[in-house]
Amino acid sequence: MNQRPFILLIGTIILTIVMLYGCGYNHFEDKIIEDNEITKITIYKNWDSEGPFSIKDKKVISKLIQEINSSPRRDISKVSFERGADGKMIFEGKNSIYEMGVFSDSGDVVTKKYYIHTALNLDELIEMD
Repeated sequence: MNQRPFILLIGTIILTIVMLYGCGYNHFEDKIIEDNEITKITIYKNWDSEGPFSIKDKKVISKLIQEINSSPRRDISKVSFERGADGKMIFEGKNSIYEMGVFSDSGDVVTKKYYIHTALNLDELIEMD
């Protein structure tokens, strides 16, 4: 029996898996926020009518940054919105400030480059600190 087609099939499957893994990994390699420098997060909700809420707990900050950095994202140029984000989050560090929009109802985040499906529970985050 000829094993060549079987070996070719296995090789093609392995190559496809490696390529798919590589494409997905490179997309999330780009960190939105560097964790080690953030000391405070300020959250405003519902068109700035609620807030500011400040988070200074390092564990909560690290968890939130990890969630944003690891969540699925789409290129912002490929997303259209009926209305933009109704809140904002400001990440402050010793030498940097990051500001991003947040949708209060869904908890998803918007940066200049990405729409990030984080599904954050903002009320829970505020209560954690």
